[in-house]
Amino acid sequence: MLVSRLIEAMGHEDIKALARDLQGLVGHHISWLNRIHKIFICQQELDYPLARDYRKCAFGQWYYGVTQPELKQSAEFTHIGQLHRQVHEMATEMLLQYERNGVVAETLYGEFSVVEQTFVAEVEALAYAIDDTTRQFDSLTRLPARSLMGIVIEKEQSKVTRGMGRCALVMSDIDHFKAINDRYGHPAGDRVLVEIARYFEDSLRRYDVVSRYGGEEFLFSMPESTLEEAWEVSERLRLGLEQLSITVAPGTEVQLTASFGVSEMDPREPLSSAIGHADKALYQAKSEGRNRVCTWSPMQSSARGVSA
Repeated sequence: MLVSRLIEAMGHEDIKALARDLQGLVGHHISWLNRIHKIFICQQELDYPLARDYRKCAFGQWYYGVTQPELKQSAEFTHIGQLHRQVHEMATEMLLQYERNGVVAETLYGEFSVVEQTFVAEVEALAYAIDDTTRQFDSLTRLPARSLMGIVIEKEQSKVTRGMGRCALVMSDIDHFKAINDRYGHPAGDRVLVEIARYFEDSLRRYDVVSRYGGEEFLFSMPESTLEEAWEVSERLRLGLEQLSITVAPGTEVQLTASFGVSEMDPREPLSSAIGHADKALYQAKSEGRNRVCTWSPMQSSARGVSA
């Protein structure tokens, strides 16, 4: 699914900007299409250059300037480009017919109307889908929310089930977070969540995804990672967080720690099992003193933990 691929490659603000660009371009292209219709109805001046060169209209400049491979290589994006080119080619043919004969063939005009309506509908659908995705980001941290993360990890589970890869899940919880809210107030707690979210996002590998799973809890998807590799990434995150100072009030900084639970998706089990196993490993980390990484696997009756 295109939207889930974009989520993995782009941040909240980039996705929001993409949806805004598409919506604006739809309006711009509709205005141009109206000008084409007015040439025949109101006998306005012929507009050959823009009809012939589909790369130079506003949509064409945007479309052929896209650099994100997740977008460029998608079937949806390719089909929209084909429709866009077809709209311009048909518009050019209609202008030529009108100039030669003073009239446009009914069949060509009908085909043009169908293609232009399909083009506009598909661009609007893509813009809506992308814009709707932005609503599934956590409003505070701008990380994917729980529902959106579900799309990401379901895709990874599907790959694992088909034997096309592996994926580890990591559940993390900020240690003693309630004490921050109690001592400094909820606005300070919000600042802590925002800073830690940014730290996690900036510290991950390019293909990893972190979401706000709820409250002060975060869920990570680590594709193509073994249990051991995900443990190593989590341990690096844990150690780095120990060094992070967060300003919660003027002149007041705090340092926090987090506990981590790691599991790996199993092709023989449902996704809920992997999430549950990561949660059990996190509980183990909490019960053993916090600020540690614990792993869960079928070969272990209890989680392995490493503390500071």
